Amino acid sequence: SLEMLPPGPAMIASIRLAALSSRGSGVEFIDGLSPEINDLIVAASKRCRLGADAIDRLTVALYPGNSGWPEVSLVVELAEPMGEDDLISSLSVTAARTPGGQTIFAGDEPDGDAYYWSKSENSSVDKFALGSIARISEVAAAQGGAIPLPRSSQKLWNGSYRDSELVVLLTPN
Repeated sequence: SLEMLPPGPAMIASIRLAALSSRGSGVEFIDGLSPEINDLIVAASKRCRLGADAIDRLTVALYPGNSGWPEVSLVVELAEPMGEDDLISSLSVTAARTPGGQTIFAGDEPDGDAYYWSKSENSSVDKFALGSIARISEVAAAQGGAIPLPRSSQKLWNGSYRDSELVVLLTPN
């Protein structure tokens, strides 16, 4: 799904983390991609303050950043829904309002991550986005809706399968 992503990514990678981490062949697959990929998964787990087994799908979006380093936003689909109060406590965040009046969640650090999730009727969260305050404000303004992609990229994305363990889409420029 392209929901909860900030618009304009140069690369999107989506990985079924819990499924891959729970199988020996999945671990071998991750190790075979690159020696550094496991470090990236650990870093993503720390960033969203959850263990890899709690994350059903992790979608990573890369944006042009500063000094040659990309800006990274994540969408975390949980293996089991989590109570909103429990998630707020786990992330150590409080509610904040964007200039457009939408609710996002952020910690005390001015350059720390911000979070966005849709409110459900039973106050549980099954998916959330995290990234810079500016990027997550864009997600909140779109109410977590799916982002548009250039036509050629959208066609490729539409050809991927929800059950795929790894999908990577990038634009060369």
